[in-house]
Amino acid sequence: MSTTGFDDSDLHDPAGSVLVLVDESYSPFVAAAAIVIESSEARRLNADVEALYTTWRRTFYLDGLPSFEEFRRRGFHASSDPREVRSAFVDFLADNLAFKTFIVYSDGSSMPELSEKQRLMMVLDRLLRDVLRTYHGRPKVTVLFESAEDLNKYFRRVATRAATATRRHGPEVQVMFGMKREPSLLALPDYVLHVFNQWRTRQGDEPAVLDPLNFESRFFRSIEGSLSVARSIDGSRVIRRGFGIQR
Repeated sequence: MSTTGFDDSDLHDPAGSVLVLVDESYSPFVAAAAIVIESSEARRLNADVEALYTTWRRTFYLDGLPSFEEFRRRGFHASSDPREVRSAFVDFLADNLAFKTFIVYSDGSSMPELSEKQRLMMVLDRLLRDVLRTYHGRPKVTVLFESAEDLNKYFRRVATRAATATRRHGPEVQVMFGMKREPSLLALPDYVLHVFNQWRTRQGDEPAVLDPLNFESRFFRSIEGSLSVARSIDGSRVIRRGFGIQR
């Protein structure tokens, strides 16, 4: 297992390899998402996200809107993008499901004594073990975190532990760190996790549903086709594509 910074050449690995993009959130609950892309698709999909950014940053009618100026500086960021930009990226997700999604989350109900950072590490550990077990037959798995400065050493430690626990007959695992738009693909886990969080929060303790009358469900439907599994570490709640979702 190796750990490096991101370089554009890393978007092309041996045939059969996968790129795993990871992002995390603390609100409305601690959660992490992994977007898995075949290495053969990574460059194309990265170019598509960059092209969408280039198109939208030229949108004259949003000039002067603070959230739009932030988008121009930073690229796509689901929690702060203007509504128009957010809708455009959700449309992009719906049309480009060349990836698989894994999500693990925790509302702290079963372990209230743990800090948010401790719960995040548990969430990431479960997430990465799920991914590495699913793709154990691949020649290489590259895990790319969005850099979180002081947290990077903990991310690296969790990834190393997960790789060690699942490495029997497993792939080579490389851990890397990138930043917004380096690569642009990091917008994918950011958006997918935001969409899931908003939808799951609306459900509360009720059974998961897809209600076309609310935008959280409509946005969630854009990513549902990519969903392999979303699970809570606080209980038995598991959501799989086509299962456990009432229509």
